[in-house]
Amino acid sequence: MEHGDVLHLRRGLELGLDVSNLCLELFEHAGTRCGGNAHQDQQGNGGAMNNSRSASFDNTKNIQYTTNAFLQFDQKFGGHTVNALVGGEFYDNKSYFNSGFARGAATDLIPWLAASTAPSVLGTTIINSAGAYSNFSGWERISSAITRVNYTYLNKYLLTGIVRVDGSSRLKKGNYFGTFPGVSVGWNLHNEEFFKGSSLSKYISSIKPRFSYGVNGNVNSLGLYATAQVYNNAGTYNGFGGTYAASYINPDVRWERAKSTNYGLDLGLFNERITINIDYFVRNVFDKIAGLGISAQTGFTSYSTNLGKLQNKGIELAISGKILKSATPDGLNLEAGLNYFHVKSFAKKLPYNALPGNRTSGFFVWDPKNPTQQIYVGGLVEGQRIGLDEVWAPKWDGIYTDAAAIAADANVWNTFLPYGNRRIKQLGDARWHMVNKNDTIDAKQFVYVGRTTPQHTGGFYLAGSFKGINLYAGFDYAFGFVILNNEILRGLSQVQGSQNQTSEALNTWSPTNPNGTLPRFYWANQGRNYATDASGNNPPANMWEKGDYVMLRELTLSYDLSSQIIGKFLANKIKGLSVNITGSNLIYFSGYSGNFPEVGGFDQGKFPLPKRLTFGVRVTL
Repeated sequence: MEHGDVLHLRRGLELGLDVSNLCLELFEHAGTRCGGNAHQDQQGNGGAMNNSRSASFDNTKNIQYTTNAFLQFDQKFGGHTVNALVGGEFYDNKSYFNSGFARGAATDLIPWLAASTAPSVLGTTIINSAGAYSNFSGWERISSAITRVNYTYLNKYLLTGIVRVDGSSRLKKGNYFGTFPGVSVGWNLHNEEFFKGSSLSKYISSIKPRFSYGVNGNVNSLGLYATAQVYNNAGTYNGFGGTYAASYINPDVRWERAKSTNYGLDLGLFNERITINIDYFVRNVFDKIAGLGISAQTGFTSYSTNLGKLQNKGIELAISGKILKSATPDGLNLEAGLNYFHVKSFAKKLPYNALPGNRTSGFFVWDPKNPTQQIYVGGLVEGQRIGLDEVWAPKWDGIYTDAAAIAADANVWNTFLPYGNRRIKQLGDARWHMVNKNDTIDAKQFVYVGRTTPQHTGGFYLAGSFKGINLYAGFDYAFGFVILNNEILRGLSQVQGSQNQTSEALNTWSPTNPNGTLPRFYWANQGRNYATDASGNNPPANMWEKGDYVMLRELTLSYDLSSQIIGKFLANKIKGLSVNITGSNLIYFSGYSGNFPEVGGFDQGKFPLPKRLTFGVRVTL
């Protein structure tokens, strides 16, 4: 609901109520199971007669309230334009759950719990067991207030200020609310008289430097009851029930804050034939919500704190250009555009753990630049780039193809081998790379493979039109990351039991295939050629692939009927008619061996996005 008046004020109010109730009721008729339980079938009693007539229900109820209200002021005077808004939001969500089960109904005709037989005890066996369960499974309340002012003078100088106050029930009283301000300024330099009279105006049709600073809050990484002690049912012992604390809480945890600074420039060249948007941003996350490890003697392993600080720095770039621009509506037009995004993340402050740089989650390897020294990689260290997406792995330097090569490495000790004698080697085994030539193969010999997160992402498009025919092609791209095709790896290593093999297995070394370039095939990876254990952990660097790709995300062909055709065949009963066909997720251009390079990191054989073909008609009356 919205209302305005002569005082340049607009008022709005929205109220929302969403109630959902999901009830699942089950009843099992007396009769034969007919193979309903695979385990029982294997035991030979899958067809046993079932007369228990089990009945059950699960009831989930969710109630959500929302309220939004605002008051907006708009005014123009002289060269000034002011827009101000004051508003508030309220959100409340409650979830309930209850269930029950019973057995022993006298007939199939009454499928309700009320028809079940009351439980009884025969010796030590419960006959016709029954039970019920209920809980208040979730509650969250969020309230917010916002004030925003937009100011423009002569369409040259732009200023926006905003203050937002958010409150969350996930936090303790006293920390409920957080205040998050923001400001942005812009300067339409091209509207200045001195610029209009300069020689630059012949080439630069618009130029707008921008700056913004803002603070955002986040508590989503906390549970609904992160600052209130939750107790779970511990069951019964010796006839007595009990409860236990589900987690170790920190009642003083508070809002996580992200302070973002953005420097930008918008350019229009040659009467907007070319437009360029450039942004450089720095985002500092203060009071980062993170888990702090504690002694297991407490009965817990960690609790939530605000002891972290992270930083993201990056650039965004967007360029578009009208390559061909016709003077007539039906002429040839051609347009292209490109966007690019790159970001790096750093750990600025971590919870204290008495280690250098408060490092965590990583491990030591030999420094490839100084092989006698060790470096800490793959984790978090204060002041360094976050390494959680780094891949460090052992690496083959080939395979043993003759006895002389095995004799030369007779003293090399492979700590990953499951044998008592870890110097054992066979023809076809991997010949492992050693950064430090100390005759020991362990995790310190791992080499850097890459990152599982793309370092460069973006897209580009090409659009053209001629005599009512329109063609648009949109592409996405991602570069600078690695993927492990786990289907190939598991087939070659046979970890954790039988696996289907891919065609790469035909290229493994064997006495009958001495020219194979891949290491020997072992059951359950007992030779540790394809992982450091029998579960597939730490696969070799040689198995990782570049995930770089370009994806034809959308291809659209449309035709707009001309006014002459509409007038001739449709007697001008409509104003416009357009037909189109669109293909989505059409093809990847990538050297990756799998089907879905967008998965990144470990590819477990996930199916790619489905290809879609869409037909459309647009009619203008």
